[in-house]
Amino acid sequence: MNNRDLHSLEGCLKAEKLAIEKCKLFSSLTKDPEVSAICLNIANKHQQHYNTLVKHLQSSTQGTVN
Repeated sequence: MNNRDLHSLEGCLKAEKLAIEKCKLFSSLTKDPEVSAICLNIANKHQQHYNTLVKHLQSSTQGTVN
């Protein structure tokens, strides 16, 4: 993975992390339980995306270290 790819992946990770934080915040601010559940569901999806990106990053860096 080159520097450009790493920089792009870093931007994606930051965006996913921000989306997680915002969705959790919105969930805590609403009084509607249905909206809260939807926000938490979306936060969980973004967490899955974040985890997938981290796995790709780890597998990429392990490949270059060996």
